[in-house]
Amino acid sequence: GTAPIVDMGAFEFVLPGDSDFDYDVDLADYLFLVHCMSGPGGAFEPGCPSADLDRDGDVDLADLIQLQAIFTGPR
Repeated sequence: GTAPIVDMGAFEFVLPGDSDFDYDVDLADYLFLVHCMSGPGGAFEPGCPSADLDRDGDVDLADLIQLQAIFTGPR
């Protein structure tokens, strides 16, 4: 890259499912995802790309299932 290059350290990494960027996955992230749901192939509102967990361009049931897996953790 070109100067100035800034290394943000750990702040460069985002916790998957943490849509509100508060460093945890909780009910607030679930509510955010539900608010952003657009269905398969639907465009999401500005501010909702962080709820698109599978990065397919929409917020749908697949993202909700992924959030649930993150939220509940390994069994």
